Amino acid sequence: MSRSLLLFRSVHDLIRMERAARRDQLRVQVLPVPRDLSSDCAMVLEIEDGDLPVFRAIAVREEVEMRIHLLRSGVENDGIGPL
Repeated sequence: MSRSLLLFRSVHDLIRMERAARRDQLRVQVLPVPRDLSSDCAMVLEIEDGDLPVFRAIAVREEVEMRIHLLRSGVENDGIGPL
């Protein structure tokens, strides 16, 4: 299955999303930001693409801005709010 990276403005936002995802029993992994991507936060969340709609809903619910990087297709900035 394809994976996506969720990039955030701050570690605080990343932690809020990670906690919310784990509460909702979603699989998520915290990783360092890859060198070819940039983010104010040094970490990203790696998720399965099939969970992307759920993470979008969580971002809206938690009022967290994020940018989505699809690993398979390389599509960037398909996110919730500007980053």
